[in-house]
Amino acid sequence: MSGKTRILLTGAAGYIGAAIGTDLEAAGYEVVGVTRRGMASAPESAEQPAAGSMPNAKSTPESGSASPESLRSGYRSRFQVRCDLSDAVATRRALAEIPACDVIVHTASRTDSARDAIAASTAMLRNLFDATRHWDARWIHLSSVAVYGDDRRNGPVSVDADLRPATNYGRAKLACERFLRQCQLPDCRILRITPVYSPNALRNLAVRVYLPGTPLRMKIRPEPRHSLCALDRLIARVRNHVEDARVRIWIENTADPVPHGQHELARRFDRGPLIPISERIFRLIYVALALIPGGAGYQLRCVYWKLFRSNVYETPGQALD
Repeated sequence: MSGKTRILLTGAAGYIGAAIGTDLEAAGYEVVGVTRRGMASAPESAEQPAAGSMPNAKSTPESGSASPESLRSGYRSRFQVRCDLSDAVATRRALAEIPACDVIVHTASRTDSARDAIAASTAMLRNLFDATRHWDARWIHLSSVAVYGDDRRNGPVSVDADLRPATNYGRAKLACERFLRQCQLPDCRILRITPVYSPNALRNLAVRVYLPGTPLRMKIRPEPRHSLCALDRLIARVRNHVEDARVRIWIENTADPVPHGQHELARRFDRGPLIPISERIFRLIYVALALIPGGAGYQLRCVYWKLFRSNVYETPGQALD
């Protein structure tokens, strides 16, 4: 390996990981990609959700609503490490064979909300940390705004807002953040990413456009606004953190500079009738959900809030050191 800045990139076969790796290599960095691809015994854990640029052309749910988590890229970093991060011994052995890296970009994660998602994601992170703790590396960790929870978020959400995730996916991301904070790393950046999209993975847009279970496009009044994240924005933020010479603890919400109006999103799709819908019609459902106790009721209220109310997150972030 050369004397270039060396970056360890987990989830390098994932959609976001591949995009980040391609960008960093083009910028002249030496990327060591960690991937499970080709490992027959690897567990069914997915990498970070996909991202991409908002398409200019009209799209339909059928042509563009694939799950980002289901997409994979043909990207292959010049230097590659194959290992299952959930296996502590295998991770330690695999990373012991490469020189220490200057930066660790951690994108690999479970993206489902299964019961074991929290334990699986934190185990992967812990194994990675234990195998690299002797490196003097900057950490860039891709988290999610799912750590906040959506219910009753009436204004732009700042990074110091209370954290009350509604799903196991959000709880897993929060557990990983807390683990990194406990490690007392001198240089760590946490990016809480808003929902991402790409021309061939528009589900995060479609779920804010189509009335659930129908082909009807909604034009919700009053119009909700949503923070979303495009690929160019995300990889630019990662590269900025790679290039930032300061040593610090930093956390941010990563999103497009301007929130997207729901009516604008509806115009991105041309299939299905466009019908005006008042959020007030569904407010009684929300009131009824308040009668459901515990986490189930809270999760359903978050689903309502995510669909019919604005979900906007403040950027940039703040230094925590």
